[in-house]
Amino acid sequence: MELVMQYGWIIGIGIALAVLLLLRAKLKAASPSGRAAAELKRLTEAYNGHADSPQDLPSWKEALSVMERYPSDYNKLNGEISFVQAFVAYLEKHYPEDAGLQSLRQHAHYRKDSIWGITVKRD
Repeated sequence: MELVMQYGWIIGIGIALAVLLLLRAKLKAASPSGRAAAELKRLTEAYNGHADSPQDLPSWKEALSVMERYPSDYNKLNGEISFVQAFVAYLEKHYPEDAGLQSLRQHAHYRKDSIWGITVKRD
């Protein structure tokens, strides 16, 4: 019991930190960027799994427009799942006449090598 009393404040800080991290994760998932990231993950998985459809275009455009407002999250997520490349391939498959396809191809070809100014190793 004396040990718990001696180190109780450390345990309390650890529990408080864990609760704060859980709350942060919940708030991040509920934020507009979190919802857009989840939608982009779903759309990218649908494309990669050949379960995409031409009706997904509004969802792609809406999620992309939201993520563009959060550049760090955009770059991090694109580094993880390459959603820009998936969107370009989606457009080539369903909308080859899309006016913005050429600029998107160029954008998909260029990959950022830093997030928040920190260099990310590329395989």
